[in-house]
Amino acid sequence: MPEQQLLKPTEWSYCDCFWADKKDTQGNSTMAGFELLLQKQLKGKGMQKEMSEFVQGRRKIEEKYTNNLAKLSQNLLAAQEEGFLGEAWVQVKKSLADEAEVYLKFSTKLHSYTQLWHEMDMFNKSTVEPVDQLLQKVEWAKDRELWVREHKMGNICPVDMEI
Repeated sequence: MPEQQLLKPTEWSYCDCFWADKKDTQGNSTMAGFELLLQKQLKGKGMQKEMSEFVQGRRKIEEKYTNNLAKLSQNLLAAQEEGFLGEAWVQVKKSLADEAEVYLKFSTKLHSYTQLWHEMDMFNKSTVEPVDQLLQKVEWAKDRELWVREHKMGNICPVDMEI
């Protein structure tokens, strides 16, 4: 029989590369393509969580840095200085306050980055986990048997057919 034509022959696609079972050096099946893809997705889910924790850690550092910059910009040291040095000192403190504001915005965006990841993770848990639980209960051999029983067209083999 002719082989199935590739769906995306010019790409490295999942749909064309994971139909057969993975085999060991003796030719024994070690893992179905679906299971391998499922493991890849679960690994990606774990990596997403780790990346989210990393960004949250960075956000906390930025928030702390922002608070310290803002506090320092409010410091009254040398506040009585007059003349050009006084003006320069006021500008230094204003620049520090502006920098704190920029870091606050950055921290807020990081919080929004990680919040989106959290929302997606919650969505995935609510949709993917029930499907995964059902897939764990599937009896593949029984399903195959039922399908074959329902769709079989006879069991007499042609005489000269090569398999």
